[in-house]
Amino acid sequence: MANLKSTTKSTGKTPTIQKENKEKLSSVIAKETKPIKLDLDKTTQGIKILDDTLIDVKSNCFGELLFKGRDGSTTWNKCGEVQSLTMKELREMKSTAPKFFESQWVVLLGVSADSNSKAKPADVYKSLGISKWYENLVEPSSFKDICSWDISAISARIKLMSKGAKENLVLALNSYISTGVLDSRKKIKAFEEALGVKLIEQN
Repeated sequence: MANLKSTTKSTGKTPTIQKENKEKLSSVIAKETKPIKLDLDKTTQGIKILDDTLIDVKSNCFGELLFKGRDGSTTWNKCGEVQSLTMKELREMKSTAPKFFESQWVVLLGVSADSNSKAKPADVYKSLGISKWYENLVEPSSFKDICSWDISAISARIKLMSKGAKENLVLALNSYISTGVLDSRKKIKAFEEALGVKLIEQN
């Protein structure tokens, strides 16, 4: 069973932030969050990853993220936070709550440092059969770069994003508008049309 909690209000299919309840990104993204470059092609021939192998799993969504498994629950308090789950738990996650992967709510960083497994991150994704959902990974730590996209590129690039990435982007854009990082009315309109939402109004 999966539960995704958010401090945001929801309008339609994609969450937005009410103007009176705006939150800065620093309150929902861990400071140590850094962009990840996933190489899903570098797999190890014949390697097997045992059920008890610990994998570092990073939250890739705003707000609190909760996964309830058969043997207990795991909570990520904010985007960028890392928790360790076993391969058994990740297989259960795929079976009972595949949206964690389909919507890129979590990103698998690889085998935990205290594990003896030699598996690479690509091996973990391949073993779980989730590589296809991470071919166009979009992380909140890279959202500020999105503000510099040309208007002509916004629609084409957003089409490649997963639903979860789009939801995160809406929250980020609202924060950027409220803090003045994004102040181009033409770009704001282009984002609204591409995402199918109404973003907050500029001050």
